[in-house]
Amino acid sequence: MFKIHRLQDLVRKFQPKSRVARWCINKYTLTVGVFIIWMLFFDKQDYSYYRHLQKEHDELVRDTTYYHQEIQSAQAQIRKLKGDKKELEKFARETYFMKRDDEVVYVFLPDSASVKK
Repeated sequence: MFKIHRLQDLVRKFQPKSRVARWCINKYTLTVGVFIIWMLFFDKQDYSYYRHLQKEHDELVRDTTYYHQEIQSAQAQIRKLKGDKKELEKFARETYFMKRDDEVVYVFLPDSASVKK
């Protein structure tokens, strides 16, 4: 019995006096604190991994928006080419160097030496 009272006195002697210190030493608070630190820095899916995934997601959203705009402009060009024969002929001449039977088309390519300069 004497040993138990002496042990209780030792525990009271080293017990913190303020409420904040008692709250910080609480075993549940320490457990939650260690868990949060573990999840933020040491886990496989820590905060830096989350930021990497967020950046990758933002990049994919930007790419998706860009490609949707490109699809819309291509569809507008297709509608314009289907609606007007002169536009179709102009597109074929500029893109595929097509010509009429009675024409000669000369294509001038830049000299490789002048391109390097």
